[in-house]
Amino acid sequence: MSKPTILIADDDRDLTDLISLRCQHLGLNVITANDADDAILKINTFLPNIVCLDVSMPSGNGLDICELMSADQLTAQIPVIIFTGNPNHEIVKRCFTSCAYYIPKCSDTWSRIEPLLRELFDLHSGTKDNLTMTPTKQNHVSNNDNLPGSGDQNNALDLVFRALGLDEDSFTVSANQKESNAPPWILHVEDDEELSNSLKLRLESHGVAVVRAFAGMEGYRTAFTQPADLIILDVDMPDGRGDYVLRRLKENIVTKDIPVIILTGRKDRALERKMLNLGAEKYFTKPYIFDDILEELLKHINILPTSSNVENKLLALS
Repeated sequence: MSKPTILIADDDRDLTDLISLRCQHLGLNVITANDADDAILKINTFLPNIVCLDVSMPSGNGLDICELMSADQLTAQIPVIIFTGNPNHEIVKRCFTSCAYYIPKCSDTWSRIEPLLRELFDLHSGTKDNLTMTPTKQNHVSNNDNLPGSGDQNNALDLVFRALGLDEDSFTVSANQKESNAPPWILHVEDDEELSNSLKLRLESHGVAVVRAFAGMEGYRTAFTQPADLIILDVDMPDGRGDYVLRRLKENIVTKDIPVIILTGRKDRALERKMLNLGAEKYFTKPYIFDDILEELLKHINILPTSSNVENKLLALS
């Protein structure tokens, strides 16, 4: 079995050499770059299993490279570690929204990188010939999609959300920051675009703004960067099942107090109990009765009444 490959891009050659040597001791194949252009070339040429990028490099910025990778199908699933000697709020936020791992350069940088590499790769001391990739964003398709909270996908997302050195408490985003006269808004995380659009039209008729996300990870990032008044969450979605996303929402200081309502096609009592135990306010199944959802929403946000004519038109569209 071939060794997993890591690309390390940093203009600090001493640090690059040190990290490279230690990665080789872990049994990894190492590629290095000392500027952004070289890093982009080697990422596209070798498609490494993981990429480590400095932020400030000649000819470019590591965060820009990370975002370019996210926009390219060939590289979007490669895990990225960002490290910098000049951390600030904006850098940490961009790392988080790009699902990159953030590690500050300091005297114990390697002590932060090594355990992350051991999670991303199946690294065992003294068994360099048997290195394998653990489930990451590259290979997280699960054969157990019918089992709540199980499968390789959750292992992959654990690695994404557990970014070493990322202090979520440092973010100042807060639901209380919005203007007092602003209309309530709901984040709807649902991969069925037709259903999402139908619910959006009905809620907007009641004066509620709706932001939509069509995958689990996208929904989590949106909730973190733009805390909603309430979240309506599906269960079976690409890139992060609803039960897993709900657990992460409730663990995060920024999002833990946002009410979450589950709307899913899964008529499963065990799953319902699990979601309620994780912190969901209510569990609804599809096809849904809008009045039931509206009644639950009224417990958490201010909703305007709508005329029967408007509602009848919306019913005709659904």
